[in-house]
Amino acid sequence: MFSFEFWSPVVITAGLNAIVALGVYVTLMSGQLSVAHAAFMGLGAYTAAVLTTNFGVAFPAALLAGALLGLIAGGLLSLVTMRMSELVMGLATLGFGETMVVLAFNWDYIGGAQSFSGIPLKTGLATVYLVLALMLYLAWRIDGSRIGLAARAVRDSPITAAAMGIHVPWIRVLTFGLGAAIAALGGGLSAHYTLVINPE
Repeated sequence: MFSFEFWSPVVITAGLNAIVALGVYVTLMSGQLSVAHAAFMGLGAYTAAVLTTNFGVAFPAALLAGALLGLIAGGLLSLVTMRMSELVMGLATLGFGETMVVLAFNWDYIGGAQSFSGIPLKTGLATVYLVLALMLYLAWRIDGSRIGLAARAVRDSPITAAAMGIHVPWIRVLTFGLGAAIAALGGGLSAHYTLVINPE
């Protein structure tokens, strides 16, 4: 027998994870291995939660602020790791994620090890799947655009892509930043569904 009360959290959690997975997909378009998307998700979650809980910012504006912070952080991390090999880049992004965990554990304003709670419930089934549909459309549009084609060229051979006139660093920063922004957006939605965030 179908029980909406049982399946609703499962379906919502699946939708949230799908949004973050789309962020990883956009980053991987240009061949960049990132293990930091959980950290970007946390960055978006804390940003949106603090804005709505402590400052009374509207939910959509708080989500956008979290996504913007994810975009900036992702772009900067891409700049730092751009010339690293795949293995070293993966380790560097893992290190970034662990650094964010340590900072969150030790920052009392966002709850520290005690977690950040009191977040208002704003995320529901319709909200999650509306955002997921928008992110799917965005990823599909990027995939078929000149940026998507350039990203795949950079992924396959950065030297050949550069010889064809593609600005390799710009494409890498853009795709990494967009992927981080999508993950941060998923984090903001998640925080307003679970109503509590902990550094882990």
